Amino acid sequence: MQKYIWTLIVLLTGFCFSTAALAATRVKLSPTDAATRITRQMIKDNEISSDCVQQENGDPLKMVSIKRINISVPEGEAYLIEGGGDACCRGARRCAQWVYERSESGPFVKLLGPVLGDDLKPAQKITNGKRDLILSLPGGYSYPPSKEHYRFDGYQYQEVKY
Repeated sequence: MQKYIWTLIVLLTGFCFSTAALAATRVKLSPTDAATRITRQMIKDNEISSDCVQQENGDPLKMVSIKRINISVPEGEAYLIEGGGDACCRGARRCAQWVYERSESGPFVKLLGPVLGDDLKPAQKITNGKRDLILSLPGGYSYPPSKEHYRFDGYQYQEVKY
């Protein structure tokens, strides 16, 4: 009986180490591959309209701009996405922004968005393993410029109301 228990422990230990090694060696995607995968996920999630897909002939680099951002500790694979082109933007003056992160199992998961603002940046403060996000909002005739603060709740980012 003890022999079988030791065999089971050795097998489980080997599985844990091989899984950790596999996760550590996961290939980072090129910006083009990331944009393609994320836009497919956004279309599936109804985050990008069919008008946008038709107008841009399904080209992910025309539908969105994408850049990698560091929001996780340790650094994960997260991207800031901004809509592009007339049909892909929501709102009169600016395009929507989203944050997607590649999950451990491979697909991309939406963590924030859509939000409208001028600039979305990670803050220094960390909540639940992810950096808080600050969205800069432009001022108008009757209101000054302001900022919105988003905090990770363990699943998605939520706006912090003061």
